[in-house]
Amino acid sequence: MLHCDCYIIYQFNNTLKSTKMKSNSILKNSKPVRRNFQGQNGIHDLTSEEWIEINELLTDENPDYSVLLDYLYNRMPSLSQYFRLNK
Repeated sequence: MLHCDCYIIYQFNNTLKSTKMKSNSILKNSKPVRRNFQGQNGIHDLTSEEWIEINELLTDENPDYSVLLDYLYNRMPSLSQYFRLNK
């Protein structure tokens, strides 16, 4: 079994509800959303488009999350390929 340390770097004040994901044109067809995030021991594959969309929705609900993403972009510019924000 793979083990790694993790640290919480951001606490979302407003979570992303499954109803919002199910009504989203991109996420409603993703396998994890269709399966209600059930199965596979909590591990779910997302396409890059789905990952980006989730982050955009989270930023909409948590505007200060974009401050963290901007900070991370500045530290590691290559991250911009994984996060696309409407600015």
